[in-house]
Amino acid sequence: MSVVLFIIAFACVVLYLARRAHAFWNKPLPPGPVALPIVGNLLVLLRSEPPWKIMKGLSDKYGNVFSLQLGPQVAIVLCDHVAIRDAFVKQAPCFSGRPYVYSISQFSRNNCGIAFGNISPEWSYHKKLASIAIHTNIHSNNKHDTATSTEEKILEEIAHLVEVLKTKKDTPVDISQDLCLSVINVICHMTFNQRYQLNDPEFQTILRDNRQFIDLLTPGDPVDIFPILKMFPNKRLRLIEELVTRRDELFQKKFRDHLSTFDPNNIRDITDSLLKAMQDCDDNGNTLNEDMILMTMWEIFTGGFQTISETLKWAYAYLISNPEVQENICLEMKRIIGDRPLRWTDKPCLPYLNATILEILRCSSVSSMNAPHCTTHDTTYRGYNIPKDTMVMCNLWWVHHDPKYWKEPFKFEPGRFLNEEGEVIIPQSFLPFSTGRRMCLGEQLAKMQMFLFVGCLVQSFRFQEVPGESYPDLEPESGMFRLVKPYKTVISKR
Repeated sequence: MSVVLFIIAFACVVLYLARRAHAFWNKPLPPGPVALPIVGNLLVLLRSEPPWKIMKGLSDKYGNVFSLQLGPQVAIVLCDHVAIRDAFVKQAPCFSGRPYVYSISQFSRNNCGIAFGNISPEWSYHKKLASIAIHTNIHSNNKHDTATSTEEKILEEIAHLVEVLKTKKDTPVDISQDLCLSVINVICHMTFNQRYQLNDPEFQTILRDNRQFIDLLTPGDPVDIFPILKMFPNKRLRLIEELVTRRDELFQKKFRDHLSTFDPNNIRDITDSLLKAMQDCDDNGNTLNEDMILMTMWEIFTGGFQTISETLKWAYAYLISNPEVQENICLEMKRIIGDRPLRWTDKPCLPYLNATILEILRCSSVSSMNAPHCTTHDTTYRGYNIPKDTMVMCNLWWVHHDPKYWKEPFKFEPGRFLNEEGEVIIPQSFLPFSTGRRMCLGEQLAKMQMFLFVGCLVQSFRFQEVPGESYPDLEPESGMFRLVKPYKTVISKR
């Protein structure tokens, strides 16, 4: 009798769940292009255009919220700042997951880091520890001789860069590697207390490998849509294995060096802060293991170096193309701080410089498509059915260039971030660091470096176009990230 009752009860539960699922799945997905059998809309992403332009074209046809079928994976794309905030802020618990992407899992030790890890209590705890480590490193004025505040380190690297650029003035020069070296030395100091020289083989390897990593981050790769394809020979996966091997050799060595010299009473950098947190976790029963620390070191290092250095390359491309902006920055600094060196504490007093930084971030939109999110459970969004594990992408480039929110969006105009009183204003449609729970951890560091690198160098030099040549090409290289094409400039001393 009990078996019969169990079967009846089980059948009722199954029937209820089936009815509920039927009702849920009959709600429509957002509109989108017709999907082909098996591959869905995968071919859409394999066009020659960069992803952010492809998504812009689809949003023109299907609206600011549309869907794609990528093999078995459902994806929705958000192309409007209101739509993004509705998902990532108002429905943050549901829209803050990370989708499983096979190639990314190879880079990230099966998504055990912060950037690619899925949301969970452990992830939240890990993110909190990393955030505290970064914040402490930026703001702490450690009194030990081995420590230098982040601002002082940035200014020290800028001073080195100024001396290098003095030797290259009045002749056409590509400053990209010099910029990269300065930025990488700041983040190296923060992460594992080290400094490189331009000809250091390790520095050159890092530059090359990071560029290859960026080139590999392309949405729609068949092996990411159909992981079973990993069984077959794959040049992309072989390259990922090579990059991961070199990266792990480098970061494991840094980790071991720190572990062998670790002193909880002398926290030298972010790696030491994470080691201290791991020690405290062991004492309190929480989880923070070696893999998590290594991935956090890599993510902070890569994010702090790659995005900032690429944005600074854009900065000087825009300043060369808009010489009047350089002069306005210089005049404002001359009026407010005179001839003394620029400091981070000057930020509130220099609205035009701040507005220029914001305009550089808007126009460049280096992380054009942001990192994809995914839904953590079945939900409804704007009347649409969004199943659990749906990938959610957003087109931040179009958010920053939508004429509905930006007047003359393709014009470089810092004044759009100033009100009539000359005060800085930040529109709701400005999301260079994304928003919600997945907002970039390095926002404050990025703003500090942008402010000091742009301000200090414009205070010292004029950056001009090469005589007889056009301004830098402001149409980016094709790819997931908006990278500026190589250019040269003539530097003259102020």
